[in-house]
Amino acid sequence: MSAIVGLSACGTATGSSLDAGKPVKGGTLRAGVTGGNAADTIDAHIPVNSGDIARTVNLYNCLLSRTDDYKIQPELAESFEPNGDATVWTATIREGAKFSDGRDITPDDVVFSFERINDPDDPKAAAASFTMLDKVVATGKRTVEFRLSEPNGLLNDSVSEYTTGIVPSDYDPKNPVCSGPFKLKSHDPGQSTVMERNDYYWRKDGGFLDEAAILNFNDSDALINALLSSQVDAIAQIPLALVEVIGADERMNILNSKTGMWLPFTMRVDRPPFDDVKVRQAFRLVVDRDQMIEQVLSGFGTVGNDMF
Repeated sequence: MSAIVGLSACGTATGSSLDAGKPVKGGTLRAGVTGGNAADTIDAHIPVNSGDIARTVNLYNCLLSRTDDYKIQPELAESFEPNGDATVWTATIREGAKFSDGRDITPDDVVFSFERINDPDDPKAAAASFTMLDKVVATGKRTVEFRLSEPNGLLNDSVSEYTTGIVPSDYDPKNPVCSGPFKLKSHDPGQSTVMERNDYYWRKDGGFLDEAAILNFNDSDALINALLSSQVDAIAQIPLALVEVIGADERMNILNSKTGMWLPFTMRVDRPPFDDVKVRQAFRLVVDRDQMIEQVLSGFGTVGNDMF
């Protein structure tokens, strides 16, 4: 399935769009999202709604991340390699990687981050992916071992998820020190979050913006009106039925971003009639999937694999 993001292009006095050209350092990007509330968080490890996720990926980095075509790549780790039977994975922290307060990111910080995620008394969002994680141990100045209770050849997949951000060992989720491209300036749950450039960020080929603001709106109508009236520069998750309408505005650019998102039919297989495999198979076979993509998703999607 594809995710849709609306971008407001710079315009001339007559409203025609300009070529964005090469990036220039400075300025503020205002992005609009829906779904915010008083429970909005800046905690690295418990994002729930779209705004939470936007804050997480901008304030924190993980050991690994994904390229635009969804391949695993190094982020705060220069490498992440298994031993012969995939019972121990070794992470080597990127040399010179620092937090937003200038401190080096150390193996102890990595150990703390994963112990916090896997806290049995307060498990975080990613904990379900690390049930086999027996212990995380600092083994050198830049190395950390992930020791498993059973082999796992796909641990790098779990470590690359945005819910595994690295935080300092004295982490305060209400006043966070950050490992990502931005650091927190202000956070008003359900209203707005302002982030400013992290000058200690390890990646030197980015960091153009001075600030990035995430603004919350109650519903899609308010979100789209904010874009059309230039209250925001970009919005996420345009209602698919409105993509063509918004794209017809010459001030706008539509980014159709293919993602790993998938939409399932979920059933209580312990209750009738869904405890009968033939009933479940019937539901799978009765659906005209191409028709659903056209009617439900306005054509913005692809037929998925039954086995995700």
